[in-house]
Amino acid sequence: MKKIKFVCCLMMTLLLITGCSDKAQATPSEVVAAFLDAYQSHDNQKIAQYSTWENYDATALELRDEDYMDGVNKDLQKKVYDMMLDFSHKENSEAIQDDTAKVEVTLTMYDFEPTIKSGMEAATKKTEELSKNESIRDEEIQKEILTTLFEHMEKAEKSKSVTTTVHLIKKDKEWKVSEDNNDLSDALLINTQSIQDVAE
Repeated sequence: MKKIKFVCCLMMTLLLITGCSDKAQATPSEVVAAFLDAYQSHDNQKIAQYSTWENYDATALELRDEDYMDGVNKDLQKKVYDMMLDFSHKENSEAIQDDTAKVEVTLTMYDFEPTIKSGMEAATKKTEELSKNESIRDEEIQKEILTTLFEHMEKAEKSKSVTTTVHLIKKDKEWKVSEDNNDLSDALLINTQSIQDVAE
């Protein structure tokens, strides 16, 4: 009887071990998808889990009080800034070679170019009108210009697509998004340059 119990326990243990070892590992495409979700939600813990971006701090992208422009509605600024960082992603294809992999991914984000152009045109007209009134201070004119620009930018449509390649390496038998991803970094931050140009 004891031998039968021992054999049963041994078989259960072997089944458990086999089940754990057969657990499917995440594919490169799945890792990239999880990483991009974590990036967008500013989740440092998951970013570290799915990449080798050890010193990266996603919270650095969050707006702080000192980042807001004076004289422009904060809610409007926050909305536009969040739109700048917003994107959806689609993993198209992957290629694996030994302990490295590449995943082609398409990012879809807001297209600010048309709205910045129309905003600049509207702001120029407003500047010309306000400049005729000598009693209006330069600070007030600047406030009106920036407000006009942001009001146009919040009308941007999510229609711009950027396709880039994400590089991965295998670390401890798991796929990780590599630190060597300059093209991906540039693509993720492509819209923030627009708001920096406006600030300048």
